Amino acid sequence: MNLIALDNQERKQLYRLYDIKEFKKLAESSNVKGVFFVSIMKKNLNKITKNDINSFVEKMVLGEIDGNDKIITLFYETIIATFRKQFNKFDELAELLEHESYSSLKKEIKEIIESHRKEYESLNINFEYDALIRFLCEMTDEEMENKIIKKELDDAVEENVNLKKQNDELKESLEKYKDSDKLYNHCLKELEKTRKENQKYKDILVEDKIVFNLNEFIDIKSNNFTYSEAYRLFNDLESKYKNENDFNNLKKVLICKYTLIKSLEGEQNVNK
Repeated sequence: MNLIALDNQERKQLYRLYDIKEFKKLAESSNVKGVFFVSIMKKNLNKITKNDINSFVEKMVLGEIDGNDKIITLFYETIIATFRKQFNKFDELAELLEHESYSSLKKEIKEIIESHRKEYESLNINFEYDALIRFLCEMTDEEMENKIIKKELDDAVEENVNLKKQNDELKESLEKYKDSDKLYNHCLKELEKTRKENQKYKDILVEDKIVFNLNEFIDIKSNNFTYSEAYRLFNDLESKYKNENDFNNLKKVLICKYTLIKSLEGEQNVNK
């Protein structure tokens, strides 16, 4: 039997078939001591889950960890027990294919295999019959080498796909940063523009310019205007310049009105 003969999806299907309780029973009845699982899998046998075994076996198949004969033997025995309960011809096929290569099966063996296909497929076991035959066969050195080469190629293709995905994500991020940079620079320009506008109005509203603007419309020294009289005068001037579209003088009048309002506000605060 050989798990390496199966592809990733087929191994996943096989991992689902066996009963973890059966695995633990076989482990307890064998010479595998309880401390063995603690030393290898960092758990007591009673705490071991099906996922723990599946993950451990898969890592062994992929060469990510060193193999362990006791665990893989228990795993195979559990799988055998599962198939044996459901498929009457399992032992016959297992014995027939034990030393046979799948790629060079003899005609008479293929005929025996085909004679049991219908029975197997009627059982609705979630594991393809052809995958079972490959699993039961022995892999030659050449088949093993080809399988390893294919896996390396598949890994390379998957890595290439992942790298392309990462590259696309990086490009997308760079485009977002470009847009963000453009927006940032635009905001800086708008901020500077607003700052200059604010400064412009601050300059307009400094005291000496306000007094100059008032003097341009009212002779402050020779006329004794009250705030109310001055405000009415500027209201009339505002209407006049607005009708004449004289925006330069209109702005000055509005500044004068603003000055009068601030003066009135200050006077009221003093009298409180």
